[in-house]
Amino acid sequence: MRRCRIPKWARQTSDNGGSHASLRSVNSRSAWPIPDGMSLEAGACIPIPFGTADDCLFAFGHLRRGETVLIHAGASGTGLAAIQLARRAGATILATGSSNDRLKRLEDYGLDQGINYTRWILSRQQRNSLTARAPI
Repeated sequence: MRRCRIPKWARQTSDNGGSHASLRSVNSRSAWPIPDGMSLEAGACIPIPFGTADDCLFAFGHLRRGETVLIHAGASGTGLAAIQLARRAGATILATGSSNDRLKRLEDYGLDQGINYTRWILSRQQRNSLTARAPI
């Protein structure tokens, strides 16, 4: 393997692991360009959290418009991605977090109701009121 400089026009990210390596090789099918105006750091943050959230919500969870989803650790990278994808899908979004400040910040990304798990233990009645369409 030889080292080379990556030209500015060839900025790419991938989902092929090796997140702690300074250099690595990837198959071109596992890489895609980072849009102009996006930093390398921001571009590198997209594949794993959004891929994981998409798999959980849609491939395994079969989330559909109008359903309610509970996302644990809403302020994490994968949680934040899941909130945005669920909002785009038209779901009602509940998420857990460790502080009211963290949960408040998630409202800008589409959170409908935050649950501070350090302060709130849900009763059956509270669960049902959060999910007015159907009990959890």
